[in-house]
Amino acid sequence: MVRCFIAIEIPGECRQELISAQEKLKKAPGLRANFVEGGNFHLTLRFLGELSESQIRKIKEIASKIKLRRFKAHFGKVGVFPSASFVRVIWMSLEPSEEAKRLARRINDYLGTIDEKFKSHVTLARVKEVINQRALEKALESIHVPEKEFEIKEFKLKKSTLTPKGPVYEDICTFPLG
Repeated sequence: MVRCFIAIEIPGECRQELISAQEKLKKAPGLRANFVEGGNFHLTLRFLGELSESQIRKIKEIASKIKLRRFKAHFGKVGVFPSASFVRVIWMSLEPSEEAKRLARRINDYLGTIDEKFKSHVTLARVKEVINQRALEKALESIHVPEKEFEIKEFKLKKSTLTPKGPVYEDICTFPLG
């Protein structure tokens, strides 16, 4: 069994904006968090869980039938899950969110499931503890990324291996957008 998900990877030339946002967060006193490594930035379109080899083959076959156009995107605002008073994830939105939602919906349509909670975001940090709420709020308010546009040309089926040092992601298959 292999832990898998379908995602859009953030192009290498755009990762620096996310790393800069993380640097501001790291300066917030009283924030204990695990920060996503720069090479692991992605937008999860669908978490699949543990899959067998035959299930992976079926997902690859289904996903290869998805035909959507490439689209332009940029980073938007910073946000938190589940709420400002109980922060567990700090993220950056990917805009326009409608394009990523359209791709996620298409994937769900082909897989025969619905995910109404989809939020177009890239995780920056997984929060363990917030000791100084006001300092975190100030750090979040200080994050502004330029609207540097980039093209989403593909989505990927990825393998996730959990290690003590954090997750290790590997591409299983890439699906180009038209």
